[in-house]
Amino acid sequence: MKIRILKLGQAAHVVDVEPGANVGDALRTAHLGTDGYTLSLDGLGCTNEAVLSESAIITLIPKVVGGTAA
Repeated sequence: MKIRILKLGQAAHVVDVEPGANVGDALRTAHLGTDGYTLSLDGLGCTNEAVLSESAIITLIPKVVGGTAA
């Protein structure tokens, strides 16, 4: 199955994974880490264990932290 992985500041990665593979499998295949990122699968939040379907899109979204309370 062809899976697309989007990460801000990089070209899209396209990886080929076996049916039944999960998000973590695809990220390992693409040699991408998730430190500092939140995961999304087809526009919905997910974890590394989420099972992929054909043509799925994984997005790595930078975590936003900081700020002060007034």
